[in-house]
Amino acid sequence: IGDALQYAVQSVISEVHGARPLSSKITIILVADKSDDQVNDAASSATANRISVFPIGVGSRYDEDELSILAGPSAIHKITKLQLFDDLPTILLLGNDFINKLCYDSIKVCTDDDGNQRKAGESWTLSDQCHTVKCLPDGSTNLESHRVNCLKIPKPICDNNLPAIKVEETCGCRWVCPCTCKGSSNRHIVTFDGLNFKLISNCSYVLFDDKMNNVEVILQNGECRSLSHQTCMNSVQVKHDQEEVTLFNNMQVSVNGRSVTVPHHSSVFEIDVYGAVIHEVKIPKLGFVLTFTPSINEFMLQLNPHVFSSSTSGLCGKYCKDR
Repeated sequence: IGDALQYAVQSVISEVHGARPLSSKITIILVADKSDDQVNDAASSATANRISVFPIGVGSRYDEDELSILAGPSAIHKITKLQLFDDLPTILLLGNDFINKLCYDSIKVCTDDDGNQRKAGESWTLSDQCHTVKCLPDGSTNLESHRVNCLKIPKPICDNNLPAIKVEETCGCRWVCPCTCKGSSNRHIVTFDGLNFKLISNCSYVLFDDKMNNVEVILQNGECRSLSHQTCMNSVQVKHDQEEVTLFNNMQVSVNGRSVTVPHHSSVFEIDVYGAVIHEVKIPKLGFVLTFTPSINEFMLQLNPHVFSSSTSGLCGKYCKDR
């Protein structure tokens, strides 16, 4: 009986099987003998999912206590007892009492997903994190959806003149301005907020420094091998949590001063190469992505604005936030 009720509960709450979140839900279960399994968990699951269970005891071999457990709150009003299965039609022929019971004698006690009773006015969030339930004075509940369809929301105008990007989230999506810093072949740096300037010296430059997340990016400029009196990006170094990665303009890579082959993945960094010309370094837990293309003297730094939202320093700019 316990397994049968659990199956009924899963079917009743499954939208694949036609369940409607805002509709009342009932289950009628016929009981002619004592259950071979425990019914407590199944009954609690039904109550937690706001499903009214109406047990019908047939014959004399069923367990009275199990009928009460199955019925849950207001058990005495939801139990029907018959002598024979042949008597089932009579509950419909002798008036509307049984139908009224199904329609109006549903659970009058608010319960959350864990089976805890809630008082009128209390609210709680469902496990999908996208719906809240409020207990009403009459014991019924009101379901509110927090799903967001960002396609119906205007895109923001970003300060850096870049198009907003769509970010998928648990309850839908939303638009955010990309947090991007670029270095181009003409030695221009374009900051997070769209400003640009030119690097003219053969020096080490701190592109990005975030003390809170312990991330630093350093660009080393030097004289170009093929062109005299010209400045090129010789290497880019990324430091995080006592680890450091250096990307060189000859496509070599070192980790903590030791040369490594690429791809190279560790607990901190993911280092890859594409087309033998593009380096990529990721710090997955922070949403940090750096690409370096030495053959054309370019880099791009992309950050998750939710992680790097506090004040930062470096040539890429002081702020990286959703604006």
